Amino acid sequence: MGLMTSFERGMERFLVPVAIKLNSQKHVAAVRDGFVFTFPIIMASSLIILINFAILSPDGFIAGLLHLNSVFPNLEKAQAIFTPVMNGSVNIMSIMIAFLVARNMAISYEQDDLYAD
Repeated sequence: MGLMTSFERGMERFLVPVAIKLNSQKHVAAVRDGFVFTFPIIMASSLIILINFAILSPDGFIAGLLHLNSVFPNLEKAQAIFTPVMNGSVNIMSIMIAFLVARNMAISYEQDDLYAD
């Protein structure tokens, strides 16, 4: 028996029961389901943040590596365009997560999910 096999068995023996108990808890499941539903928005926001700070920032890594300041002298203006988009997507995502956690809690308590706001 290899080291990895014994490690996997130990993890299954100790962590799987804890994970099962946590997964069956209503509050944790409601938060989990809220984040799972908003995952596409999380990915889009992450890409916008990456573009805004890594590529469009004049002091950013990729802009310095590719010398984008000499090619595009107005990188600050492009970054100023993406900043409200970034803030708006993160703000909308947080409102959706708060709504979805309340909705999932209402569903788990078998209440009307539309009045859970």
